[in-house]
Amino acid sequence: MSEEFENVGAVSQLRYEQIIAELRSTAGRLTQAQFTIGDRALEIEPMGPGSGPVASTAWSVEQSLTRLAKDIGLPVTTVEQARWTASRWPADRRRKTESFTVHQVLARIDDDAERFAAIDDLPSGNTHWTLDDARRRVGSQTKMPIPHRAPPASPDPVLTEPMTTSAGHRRSEEESAGPHRNAVRRHPQGTGPAPRPEGPAQLVHDPGP
Repeated sequence: MSEEFENVGAVSQLRYEQIIAELRSTAGRLTQAQFTIGDRALEIEPMGPGSGPVASTAWSVEQSLTRLAKDIGLPVTTVEQARWTASRWPADRRRKTESFTVHQVLARIDDDAERFAAIDDLPSGNTHWTLDDARRRVGSQTKMPIPHRAPPASPDPVLTEPMTTSAGHRRSEEESAGPHRNAVRRHPQGTGPAPRPEGPAQLVHDPGP
């Protein structure tokens, strides 16, 4: 057999198989870590309407998750995605041999029973889900709601529920910004009043699977 077929890149086939075994173990620990982040985010901010205490606290969902993300040094979109995915996969329905990203993609299946059955129904001839297989499986499913503050950064984002924001607050911001926008239009650059600082920069959307 030629060296081209004996090797995978710079390593032998045997070494490649050893690497795969090692990285599957590593990926399993990573999956558990990501689900733990999602579970704790869910504990702080349960999903959906009727969460009771969530609506009555001073923190909105977005503020709480932003604070959590900051305190653990992660992008808020990572925390949001982990929270949403964890909400779709109860602990006893998660498949330990599949990556968190596969769970994210299959989480798009709306019906609970269908979703739980799907992850155990491996594509023919496979021992693991690939991302391509998972994407094909959900190709006809409705995509998840897009967060209001950032457009998807990849062709296959794992999205989260919209964060709650007061419509009145948005209107007041727009109204207060109106005169400033008009002033900028009336004065060419460098001849008019200095523009006010903009609000906080939007968070960069963490690439989806």
